[in-house]
Amino acid sequence: MQIVNIICDCNINFNRLKYVIDFINEHPLCPNGVKLLLNSGNEGYKKIYYTVENESGYIIPVQNLLFSNKKEFTGDLFINEYEFNGNKYYSVEKIRKLPYFFNVENIFAFDIFEAIFFHISRYEEYFFSKNHLDKHGRMKSGAQLLVKNNLHHIPVVDHLISGFFESLGFDIQERRTDFNLTHDIDIIRKFDSNFKLVKSIGRVLLMGLGIKGVKKIVNSFIISKKDKTRDPYYTYEWLFREENYFKKKIVFLVAGGKTRQDLYNKNYLKELPDIIQKAKDKSYDIGLHPSYNAYNYKLMFEKELKLLKSESKNDIKYVRIHFLRLDLQKTFNIIEDLGFEYDSTLGYNDEIGFRCGTGFEYFPYNFEEEKRWEFKELPLVIMDSALLKSCKDDNTCFEEKIDNFLGWNKYNTQITFNFHNSTFDRIKISEKIRNSYIDLIKLTK
Repeated sequence: MQIVNIICDCNINFNRLKYVIDFINEHPLCPNGVKLLLNSGNEGYKKIYYTVENESGYIIPVQNLLFSNKKEFTGDLFINEYEFNGNKYYSVEKIRKLPYFFNVENIFAFDIFEAIFFHISRYEEYFFSKNHLDKHGRMKSGAQLLVKNNLHHIPVVDHLISGFFESLGFDIQERRTDFNLTHDIDIIRKFDSNFKLVKSIGRVLLMGLGIKGVKKIVNSFIISKKDKTRDPYYTYEWLFREENYFKKKIVFLVAGGKTRQDLYNKNYLKELPDIIQKAKDKSYDIGLHPSYNAYNYKLMFEKELKLLKSESKNDIKYVRIHFLRLDLQKTFNIIEDLGFEYDSTLGYNDEIGFRCGTGFEYFPYNFEEEKRWEFKELPLVIMDSALLKSCKDDNTCFEEKIDNFLGWNKYNTQITFNFHNSTFDRIKISEKIRNSYIDLIKLTK
């Protein structure tokens, strides 16, 4: 075992520093046989001084903004660019600086530990989001630091881990990016009632697709009534994949909801067992997709969990909130209290990218108790609806954005996809989107 001893005697929040050190030790890019310890006191270990004073040896300068014991920093923060061995790394600092070197004579240019903490703790969402919420109570993506700096397309935290160990002289081996495949089933079929036909016709007319669009909808409705498997949303035979090279395959299912954003009804419940079996037949785990208002309402959350447990006849380890609604404290309290092992809500609703700076699963941070939560976050990176929204339903853009994104992130991270069963009913590009999905599955092998 090679020990890296982090030496720090500054007046900082040591709980947050220890949290980051644990995160680094558990990170998949941490070299085998290497471990970071804090103030271990052994003279024979490789040392890094985390300090505001001048020392000999490796030095990481203490910024003491996010780790301060005095107050939470809520002023302006900037991302600055640094370079090492042809790669770029990004800080989180209170001062804007010109590009510089990541490490000069064993001195790191910025506080790496606070930069990592900022992203994985979702510091800005906990402290900064109040004035930047959308109508669903989510922090707007455009207000988030990574998006503002156009850096959400790369895993800046995963890159920092790699650059940190490389700067210490460790041999960093590139590892191929891992993939997870997930699905949110907000509604099982499009035409589960005659009223849905009326709504669909109205939507087509609002889209300006005229009589041709109406005829297409009516024809689809008639076909679906004759054969339920030909309903536009009944895509499960090819949506659920049997490929076994994904690290995880999860289908998130609804078990309640009464708002206009929720599509759950008695027909959903009636068909739920069949969908669960189809998913299990292809080795998917079953996850809960709590309803729109359940994110901060424990009794509703718990009721839906009990129903899904009963229908699936399994414990439910995974959860992703409908509409990606999340209160970092209230929602996470509920998730932990109800015994989930993973949340997968932290992704963008209108962008693709790394909202947490990493694609790998990790333990998120509990600010009230100043410790990590007991469940893990599985960051959502690419969601079909977000991609289509950013592309305005342009299939060429859809394909190009995915190809570019995967090209930038071939190594040293993890990508979790989310594809809805209802996505493939886009009137103008339905078949093209289906083909893009099938091609994407092949690309991830």
